[in-house]
Amino acid sequence: MKAIFTSPRLYFRKFVIEDAPAIYKNWTSNEDVPKFLTWNAHKNLEETKSVLEKRIEEYKNRYIKLTNFYKKL
Repeated sequence: MKAIFTSPRLYFRKFVIEDAPAIYKNWTSNEDVPKFLTWNAHKNLEETKSVLEKRIEEYKNRYIKLTNFYKKL
């Protein structure tokens, strides 16, 4: 997936469905993450995939949410 923009330490790109397991493991399943947000922690990977599929579909309407990754130094 092509990066939208980069910095010396990070790169930002659109989400892809293959990101779902990492997203679930690292933040959407954690009860503390959405404590002050408008969504609840996800109960399973399928819930994360469902939300992610909706976000990816929104790209068609030029509504973009990005994810970031650390570059290997």
